[in-house]
Amino acid sequence: MARRHVPTTLAIIVLWSLSFGCCRATPKCFFPNGDSSPSDHAPCDSNAGASVCCSTGFECTSNGLCVDPRYSNFQRVLRGGCTDESWGGDCPAFCKDRYPEGDAAVYYCGDGKYCCDSQDCCNDNNASVLTLGAPKVTAIAGEAGVQASELAQAPTVQPGTPSQQASSAQGGTSHAVTRQPAHPPL
Repeated sequence: MARRHVPTTLAIIVLWSLSFGCCRATPKCFFPNGDSSPSDHAPCDSNAGASVCCSTGFECTSNGLCVDPRYSNFQRVLRGGCTDESWGGDCPAFCKDRYPEGDAAVYYCGDGKYCCDSQDCCNDNNASVLTLGAPKVTAIAGEAGVQASELAQAPTVQPGTPSQQASSAQGGTSHAVTRQPAHPPL
């Protein structure tokens, strides 16, 4: 009779051990003020101690930004959330004091410089301009199977001009995404 229980016991052990691989909890994401970010936010690197979080499907970049696919050029990106509730470690340190309660719009000014004050902050001498460098897409938020090596072969978004950004944001002409080989991303 003991032999009859061996297959059942073995099946239970196999199912139990498989459940750990399929049902791991995704790390929770937070905004700078400590609030939980919406459930559509996912870590860019779920294996890191602290990771930038972007909305699912957004491109995660090497300089801590999230590329918003709703815009047709790279002029507007976001500072998303972070898996570290205290916002230490690898959490993006920019735009968190001005916009602590959610994603912060970040505008590309050219030459690896960004600002998060307003749509025309690139031309405002009183705005804080951040030098974050040229980004490289490192992951797609919420898509754990996408590897950096695959992204290196994927097309990248080329930035538009500030006038294209203003025109698109004011309901003007929409500009198509320019896709080119990933050398360099900006």
